[in-house]
Amino acid sequence: MILKIQNNRDPSRQNSCTPLRFSPSPKRCVRSSGYDEDNCAQQLVRIASGQYGLCWPDEVYRSLAVYTGGMGIGQICGGLLGAAAVFGLLCDEKTARRLSLLLFQQCQAEFGSLSCPRLRAQFSSCDDLILDIFHKMDRLLRHEGLFYHR
Repeated sequence: MILKIQNNRDPSRQNSCTPLRFSPSPKRCVRSSGYDEDNCAQQLVRIASGQYGLCWPDEVYRSLAVYTGGMGIGQICGGLLGAAAVFGLLCDEKTARRLSLLLFQQCQAEFGSLSCPRLRAQFSSCDDLILDIFHKMDRLLRHEGLFYHR
């Protein structure tokens, strides 16, 4: 099945993503999303969906189900993969790759790793890690001029 995500991109815009509104309180979404069974990738995409007023089909969330516990083998953090998925859902391929690389480089420089266990060890909870990644992702999107506060 091929999914089509409807967007309202204006082809005359120079950047390649749709500008959206931003609500400044994602922490509430992590704690009260009602999706306790979600892994970090799914939770990050749900937070982005709620904060940016987006609605993606359930298949998007199910496609992220395998990104748990560092892809099940303690490798790259699912929250980072969730942020990359958000870039991919909102941006053209070139922009999504560039923003993902910038996010990965920021985390590597700040934490010395992209692996789930090493990142998790630097935070009091996975929720706090997800929020940190969300804020980094949000700053990159806003730096591109893609989001603005209500």
